Amino acid sequence: MCHAIIETEGVREAFSVDGTILGETLTFKSPSKDLHTLSPIHDGWRYQKHGEAELDFQFRSTPSEGTYRIAGQTLHFTIRTIDMTMHSTNKYIHYQLYQNDSYISTHTITIQIDSVQEA
Repeated sequence: MCHAIIETEGVREAFSVDGTILGETLTFKSPSKDLHTLSPIHDGWRYQKHGEAELDFQFRSTPSEGTYRIAGQTLHFTIRTIDMTMHSTNKYIHYQLYQNDSYISTHTITIQIDSVQEA
């Protein structure tokens, strides 16, 4: 079971769902049926969400890029990772989004893993 908390500017979405791990990649579906994937990349972590809105964000110690797609529009962001902790049972990412060097918002992703199925 993985317990996910996704927080944006004080608005919090929390849910507990079954998850799957293949290698170090964690995959789970939210109650809204969005598919979430968190996987290691060369120098950080990649978070993707597929559903009505789609996210593809990369978290690194240096500013990185991310895209958000909804209703036929694609928005590009610069991502500044404030804090990131990745353990086998706890994933935590605290980050800010910017567009054209202008601050947009602050977000937190927290995932506690009690047990997941090996894929």
